[in-house]
Amino acid sequence: MHFENVTFQNNEKFESVIAGHFAHVHIISSLFINNQCPHGVLALTGMEKQLMIFNNQFLSNEAPFVVLFDMESQSEILGQVLAYFVRNRVRGNRIHESLRNAAKILNNATYQPMSFAIGLKGHQKVNVTKNLLGGNDQDYELLAGIKTAKIDNFVNVIENW
Repeated sequence: MHFENVTFQNNEKFESVIAGHFAHVHIISSLFINNQCPHGVLALTGMEKQLMIFNNQFLSNEAPFVVLFDMESQSEILGQVLAYFVRNRVRGNRIHESLRNAAKILNNATYQPMSFAIGLKGHQKVNVTKNLLGGNDQDYELLAGIKTAKIDNFVNVIENW
């Protein structure tokens, strides 16, 4: 899947979800501006995906999250699947006021934050580097909770401003 120089602007009930089996995904030099998103702006879910999300702008969207990486299964055949979220601008995004103080409680114990700019969940380690973040009116700028069997595992999120 290849998006380049695509504009998504001023949409109501907008969401973009790339889900399912393994895929090569390139989202390059695209704009996601001033969209109203009940679920989120961009979600990548399912099996690990080879990703290059580069030089995009996610600006002034209203959503619980801006970008979510939530890969729940790995490809044993492919080995390590590289994923990059690099040199993107994620600024001025916000959560809808009706959701502001409505934290989710799962099984009466687990807190789930209501909003974040970038979220890393699941199994895939995404390199989130050299992005410009800020001015987002959400609970977190970056939220990471990667599932792993190794104690010494880490996610590369250096040089974000």
